Amino acid sequence: MNLYIKYINGQIVDHPMLEDNLKQADPDFNPINLPDTLKVFERINGPLPGPYAYIQSSYQLFEDGVVRDVYTEVPFSAEEKANLIEYTMAQAHPKGWTFNETICAWEPGVPYPTDGKVYEWSEELENWSELNTY
Repeated sequence: MNLYIKYINGQIVDHPMLEDNLKQADPDFNPINLPDTLKVFERINGPLPGPYAYIQSSYQLFEDGVVRDVYTEVPFSAEEKANLIEYTMAQAHPKGWTFNETICAWEPGVPYPTDGKVYEWSEELENWSELNTY
């Protein structure tokens, strides 16, 4: 799936377009001989943000003439971080689990077994119970 993006007066305009859509809109579209107003676009998968950040994305024209996604991780403000911690801590969680502020998530007090069997958390035992898988 080839993608293209408008490039007018030195500026990236709009969002990427599929080659098939361009061919439908203009039957004379030739990807070998692109007009000056189009650039090849290459989709880059974005990173996963940390628990206290979000990802901003933009497009950038690179030296090879291809436009690509560019991602920037933006840290939460102190207030955003505090609000997320407060919200997450207020969520229902299994008995016996503790809040890990580093990853902003609830974790079991007992690590999940690594013996290859399947387990579920037992509220009654506050531990992992093996599931019978037949």
